Amino acid sequence: MQIVIIGAGIADAYNAINTDKQLANRFEPSVLPLWKLDADYFRLLKSYETMFDLHEQSRLTDEETAIKILSMSGGTIGEISSILRKAAVLAIQTGHEKVDLSVIGQIDYVSPVNRQKQYERMLL
Repeated sequence: MQIVIIGAGIADAYNAINTDKQLANRFEPSVLPLWKLDADYFRLLKSYETMFDLHEQSRLTDEETAIKILSMSGGTIGEISSILRKAAVLAIQTGHEKVDLSVIGQIDYVSPVNRQKQYERMLL
């Protein structure tokens, strides 16, 4: 069928695949580096900004905004995407029409670390 299968996840996903020798032989792990405050990260933010259907320019590459997004996300692409998507929706809903620090600070977002803490509290 020539179908490419890609699995993505955290270390637990890698461990799950390695519990089965057949799966472990079929998938070669590749670790994605975390985003850092560099030209590639700013290019990523600029690409998101061009996708937003907002009336005002968001200026995601302003240093303070970029640092805030990076610190909230832990540097993972999925979290960066989630933060920016939630912020864009909120900007539209509130009529703010741009993603800036004030909008980012108002989104309903729980960081991966805090989600883990919430999960652990549920187990107690």
